[in-house]
Amino acid sequence: MKFTKKSVGRSAAVFSVLILVLGLAALACAAPETTDRAPGGDVAPLAPVAAGVQEPAVGTPLSMARAIDFAGKFHPMVLHFPIALILTALLAEMLALVSGKPIFSQTARLTLILAVLSVAVAVPLGWAAAVSKEYVDDYARMLWWHRWMGTATGILVLMVACLSELSQLRRERTSLRMAYRAGLVLAAGSVAVAGHCGALLVYGLGYFSN
Repeated sequence: MKFTKKSVGRSAAVFSVLILVLGLAALACAAPETTDRAPGGDVAPLAPVAAGVQEPAVGTPLSMARAIDFAGKFHPMVLHFPIALILTALLAEMLALVSGKPIFSQTARLTLILAVLSVAVAVPLGWAAAVSKEYVDDYARMLWWHRWMGTATGILVLMVACLSELSQLRRERTSLRMAYRAGLVLAAGSVAVAGHCGALLVYGLGYFSN
């Protein structure tokens, strides 16, 4: 299945509609603004737990530490793109499976390519953000899970995108298509867990229990 101007235009239209639907759903479910205290009276981690820039390691120039800290500040801005793109790709592939219309498969394929590009930016910025903050106790463990689940998601999305391209080149291999769809479901679950861990770092570990 080759991309043409017409197919790309249709895919972009479907992609825009799916993003709009997901955006409205996220807006409807958005959590209210929180103060600097987490639910239940626990101090939110972003104030005292994230103590700012750590002392640079021995041999690390101060300017390098500041550059890493500055880069990490962009992680909250870009992290939403991989989440939205991976979920959109899954939704488009589900619509393709149900309807049998190739436009949804093209949309999923294009969205996955954008997802790979977005995780290539979000993951390094996430590592930079983690290096420039200091978490303790349970928050340190949650940071570990968030960091490695995010990294694993990035690798998984790349593998799923490769499976997507291979399944297009070898359409007679239905096993490739099945592996691609299974990987896409796994990637959606992985990015959901990574995002959940990141949200707990921001809103507090007791956000759902209090």
